[in-house]
Amino acid sequence: MYFVFRGVAEVMAADNSRVVTQLGNGSCFGEVGFLFGKPRLNSVRAQTHCELLVIDLCQDCCVLTLAGR
Repeated sequence: MYFVFRGVAEVMAADNSRVVTQLGNGSCFGEVGFLFGKPRLNSVRAQTHCELLVIDLCQDCCVLTLAGR
């Protein structure tokens, strides 16, 4: 699961033909896969330089990483 710490990202339609919405500071994506173990529904691409907070689950822990620095 990802949180946009800084920057702007675009959520693309499943076929990558159009932008569905934009995500800015404080927005999150990847929650469906994170919470339910489902494959991703859309692609997300950076529109500007982005710094993301990445949340990953290990066996018995939750790992937080700040990416994009």
